[in-house]
Amino acid sequence: SGVARNPNVEVLFQSMELRNFDLTFKMAPYDETDVENMNGIIKIFKRAMLPQYKLGEGTKVFGMENDALQAGFIQVPKVCAVNFMRGSARNSYLPRYKMCAITDVGVNYTPDGNYAVFQGGAPVATELKISFMETKLVFAEDIVDGFEQGPVYGMMAG
Repeated sequence: SGVARNPNVEVLFQSMELRNFDLTFKMAPYDETDVENMNGIIKIFKRAMLPQYKLGEGTKVFGMENDALQAGFIQVPKVCAVNFMRGSARNSYLPRYKMCAITDVGVNYTPDGNYAVFQGGAPVATELKISFMETKLVFAEDIVDGFEQGPVYGMMAG
């Protein structure tokens, strides 16, 4: 009948994956206060990515405040908003993310390839790598509405 089978394979859409991304920060303390602040920052991110065993005072499970019932549950890890700032406003030229969960925190105490510490033992430099996963999918409408990135000018405008 003058027809042939189409050899092109159809790709069937099944599902989307949540976006993952990493941010890496290199921190070098100037004085003891900076060392304490750096350690505090590292602890905050490590704690935020982990669940909590204690649910907290006043927390109800299934509408009841019962210690025995609470022992069977854990509190889920924290979520956070990741924004690139320019002054007090979000930088519209850099990516924008939906609420994120912290999936990993890596601390490298030898970011320059050498073990070096101050007299008190604090590292000369520390690299903090934080891995994030968005908690909601990004849709095509988000890009059109300017969610993912700011305005585009010149040759890049479509």
